[in-house]
Amino acid sequence: MDETVPCSVVIELSNYFITMVSDMFHQWEATLSHISSNDPSLKWVDAMCFLIGDNGARALADAIFSNTFVTRINLRLNHIAADGVASIVESLLGNTFVVELNLAANDIGDEGAFHVARLLEGNCSLNKVEI
Repeated sequence: MDETVPCSVVIELSNYFITMVSDMFHQWEATLSHISSNDPSLKWVDAMCFLIGDNGARALADAIFSNTFVTRINLRLNHIAADGVASIVESLLGNTFVVELNLAANDIGDEGAFHVARLLEGNCSLNKVEI
């Protein structure tokens, strides 16, 4: 008895994955644009599982630098390493509006944890950081 999966199913799944990744990419770009616009209605950035990596973290750091309305950022499960954390930290050292930052389940390592410690020393407005 042959129990192989028909090619059409595999293709459909592959197309679904590509569409899903493409949708996440476009949603992330729209989110960055929304952050950069400094829209008063945007208070919380939830980018959990967007897989943005260090490049996405740098882009977020650029967008959040002058934002005065976002107070919570969730970047859980995004493959962010120490370099991405360093970018976010540099941006948030000058931003006193963000009070919560979630970097849990990323690849920050000891160096990233050091950057987070530096952030906590230099930004008294943060009252919750998850790593």
